[in-house]
Amino acid sequence: MIAIIVTHESSGFDKYSQEVAKRVRAKSFHSQRYFNAKTLPEFLERLSRCGDVVHITNQNFARFAGVLRTPYIVTVHDLIRNFYDFDGETYAEQMWLKLDEHFIKRAEAIIAVSEFSKSELISRLGVDAQKVTVIYNGLDHEVFNLDGLSAKAPSPYALYVGSERPRKNLNRLVQALALVRRKHPDVVLVKVGDVGRDKSFAHSWRDAAKELRVPVIFVGKTSDIALASWYRGASVLVFPSLMEGFGLPPVEAMACGCPVVVSELPIFREIIGSAGWFVDPLNPESIAEGITGMLKRGPEYSALGLERVKMFSWDEAARKTQEVYDGLEKCTR
Repeated sequence: MIAIIVTHESSGFDKYSQEVAKRVRAKSFHSQRYFNAKTLPEFLERLSRCGDVVHITNQNFARFAGVLRTPYIVTVHDLIRNFYDFDGETYAEQMWLKLDEHFIKRAEAIIAVSEFSKSELISRLGVDAQKVTVIYNGLDHEVFNLDGLSAKAPSPYALYVGSERPRKNLNRLVQALALVRRKHPDVVLVKVGDVGRDKSFAHSWRDAAKELRVPVIFVGKTSDIALASWYRGASVLVFPSLMEGFGLPPVEAMACGCPVVVSELPIFREIIGSAGWFVDPLNPESIAEGITGMLKRGPEYSALGLERVKMFSWDEAARKTQEVYDGLEKCTR
């Protein structure tokens, strides 16, 4: 039998584990995602007694595979923390990440959420390509769609969804909006999501927004239903990240008819195709051009996005995951 680890915070990693677990033939092994000195030993003890083939649903739990006595599967969303120093990992965190790399390589099977993530596994960790199955993240089309309410904001708004880490590039986003507001002074920024771990960066970009007189509406964490309403009401989603392993917000936005501006990155070329406006994330003028372009051509890109998101389904992601399970169970009988 397969046991799938299900975590209960609200990030993309957690959503992935929750949605797949609903749809596969597996026992759910419920867990928090963050531990302290008391809860970590308790988790490891439970995991060591699991007795089943375990599906580790995010790469930062691979470090715990050393207590397992059975084969295991790891889903790798990205290797950003391992190889891209955007968030200033401590020495202790770097050691944990090295453990993740070690146990990812020892997994019986690996699921990557994109071809880009698969290529990173092969080039950076030397993983055998035959071990890796690419399965795209899904989308809850019953929530993220054209139906339902649209959020009401006092002005036309550009939307950003996510945390406030340096790699999310919010400093350049507000610089871009300052340029946009020269011709479109009513446009404001709506920011949905938690602050994240880097409080200093959060203060930095927020101070920059004030200095540039870019109004920002902070929504914080919200439900998927409320998030869908923010997508529907937005003039454009702007996602100028410097690095992603997949990027759910642009997919969710397209499903709600919201045109998207994204960074010129291989992962977004793979996921978004021709349905988004691609910009240089290091150039505020390029980001501003994308936003202004979407204010004019939004309906055209909205139609492209609605067609593109048909390829993303949690049911399909679960079906392909079940195939990985079935193949592994045959090999371990």
